Amino acid sequence: MNENYSYYRPWLSRRFRMEAGLSVLGKDWGMGSLDQKFFQFDETSGDYLAQKELGRDEDVFKYFLSNLREAESEAFLYWFQKRLLAEGVLVGTAQTPLELSFCIPEDFALVRLCDNQAILALASIFFPNHWSPSEKFGKNFLEVHAPIPNMDKINASHIALLKASLKQDQPKVRFAWGIATDSRLNHHPIPPLGISQDVWHGRSPTMDGPLYTRVERQVLAGIPHTDLVYFSIRTYFTDFSEMNHEDLDCIRACILDMDEAILNYKGLFHCKDLILNRLERAIVALS
Repeated sequence: MNENYSYYRPWLSRRFRMEAGLSVLGKDWGMGSLDQKFFQFDETSGDYLAQKELGRDEDVFKYFLSNLREAESEAFLYWFQKRLLAEGVLVGTAQTPLELSFCIPEDFALVRLCDNQAILALASIFFPNHWSPSEKFGKNFLEVHAPIPNMDKINASHIALLKASLKQDQPKVRFAWGIATDSRLNHHPIPPLGISQDVWHGRSPTMDGPLYTRVERQVLAGIPHTDLVYFSIRTYFTDFSEMNHEDLDCIRACILDMDEAILNYKGLFHCKDLILNRLERAIVALS
């Protein structure tokens, strides 16, 4: 990409498929120097860290779970802090993986490869997108991703893919995205005390209410001297009103490309026509 944007645009393919879609960290995705970074700090990062602190104050173990062994934890801490320093992020020496959660705007997880399975061994997920970390913790890859449709190809190759991450000293990047009616990072299925389920849940589009794309930039990397694979999620929201004609038309094409199972999983099945109508109006207004 030659033109820089303030947001990622994974919908430009005009198709929606559940694919690994891995590229080498550093590929130009139109986001300038951020594309080179393992950890992405920008003007929004302070808000992300503040939201993590809210989750910690609410119930930290609703969002953070770990069964790392001592040697795994030490190797991970060393690797993580070395990565931070390499990118000029100066933090104190953390004694536990939990402390690292509050140093970066990304969520992250660690997957342990053992007995030809990939087990979720650590989850630091303060911004879950309509799923509960505790329901997936300790489960294998197939169990963790069971609710996601059209995963046959990824499921069949996930062990080989993750083992390759352990052998290569080159992180990989992929993107996932969907549509949201708010820009709240935390969509854990269980709301905090004092907030109703209807208000907390979101995904209730109207003809005039806000609409956003929620894009996850995901990074995979092997942890040296362990059987652990690191997986991070940096979440971004972009308001439909900030997008150009090309973006809106490509998003429309992707929605039309989604089958019923994907529409259901993305929370779009019952509002597909409304979303398409909103996109048509916005496209016409820009024409």
